[in-house]
Amino acid sequence: MKQTTHITFFLLIIIVGTIFSADMAAMSPNSVESDTAFEIQSNAEVSVDQSQRYTLNFGDQLLIEIYGVEKSKRVVTVNNEGEVSYQLVGTIKAVGKTIDQLEDDMNTVISRLLRHAIITIVPLKFGSQYYTIMGQVPKPGKKLIQGKTSLLSAVSIAGGSTIGTFRNTTVDLANLDRSFLLRNGEYLPVNFEKLIEKGDQSQNETLQNGDYIFVASILKQSIYIIGEINFARTFTFIDNISLIELLARARGLTPNAGSRLVIIRGSIAKPEKIVLNVKRILNGEDSDVLLQPGDIVYVPPRSLKQLEDVFKEGIRSFVSVIASEAGSYTFRQVKPNATATQKNLSILP
Repeated sequence: MKQTTHITFFLLIIIVGTIFSADMAAMSPNSVESDTAFEIQSNAEVSVDQSQRYTLNFGDQLLIEIYGVEKSKRVVTVNNEGEVSYQLVGTIKAVGKTIDQLEDDMNTVISRLLRHAIITIVPLKFGSQYYTIMGQVPKPGKKLIQGKTSLLSAVSIAGGSTIGTFRNTTVDLANLDRSFLLRNGEYLPVNFEKLIEKGDQSQNETLQNGDYIFVASILKQSIYIIGEINFARTFTFIDNISLIELLARARGLTPNAGSRLVIIRGSIAKPEKIVLNVKRILNGEDSDVLLQPGDIVYVPPRSLKQLEDVFKEGIRSFVSVIASEAGSYTFRQVKPNATATQKNLSILP
């Protein structure tokens, strides 16, 4: 009897190992944590109870991925049983939970199999045809697509960019260089500065269901470090922070890190790209580098050989992290003819 139990357990290990090999080949997930809160203030026309948070419902569509793992991205829909299914996690209850609660539940399950794996969830669609606009706009939230809606009209519907005052002078608080549009979880190369400031209609994308617009803040002085490091984070910028200091705060490189490191500086639509040999810098063979506010430091895996692929993956990872963080603060925009219950639904910090 004891021998049969041992054989059964051994066969179970082989089956689980086969599933890992098929779904998670070349996996090297990293831990993600941000010490920065994205503060969003809503001037929505209909007042909502900010103590409540939007809970998932049937038909809601989510983009789920394991951070830093290639080909782990899946678009899932909350089914008629109120559940979602995802690789290695299986089927899990979603209806009635917030995005954060579902992330926590899925991470609890996957942590039993992959110690450092972190699942991130970005909401794509709630019910009908919607897009989401967040960040430095007076009326952020989820908006109904009515007819043909362009990116520029979406910004206008949200009240344009947020205006503040500095030394009795009116200041536009939007950072167009760092604003972006996501479609199905993928970054679309739209130049917000050309569109909004120069009226370049070639940048005026027609919105589709589930599109996600983020208008960045000029007030946010942060540095981002992502990729093959042990503690991916957003750091508030301080004077004279160097690359070595940032790497130390990120707890060093993972074993899967390549020898190259890239700094993406300025506009994400047309960035300045700086390539460095991180191992030579850490060994003292090359000089350390002072970072600037807004720098995105990306440490690619060894498997990424082509520089163009490295920069694309760096930007993709950056917008994915920002969208995931900001997604927790998405306000549920009230539908036309909404019921009293619907009017009180929201996603809030």
